[in-house]
Amino acid sequence: MEREPRDEVERALRTGFDAVLAPEWERVCAAFRADVDWRRRVAAERGLGAMLAGLLPGARWEGTVLVLPFSRPAARAVPGGRRGDAASERLLDR
Repeated sequence: MEREPRDEVERALRTGFDAVLAPEWERVCAAFRADVDWRRRVAAERGLGAMLAGLLPGARWEGTVLVLPFSRPAARAVPGGRRGDAASERLLDR
């Protein structure tokens, strides 16, 4: 019986995880928890805006828009939009 492509992908992902991440998983989880705790403190002490701007080097606020740096021109989304409405259509190429 032939395996389904998704079964092959699952097997490959499990093999990769077991070989690369599993031996270090506790350390990865501890580092993640430490990062979450640090970001929680930043948000409490300096505000949510400072915490969000610190997620990615070069991230900055332009008014109410969080601008993220990319190797290609960045896109900005206007907050509060939903897919298909006028606000979400206002993605601005920079």
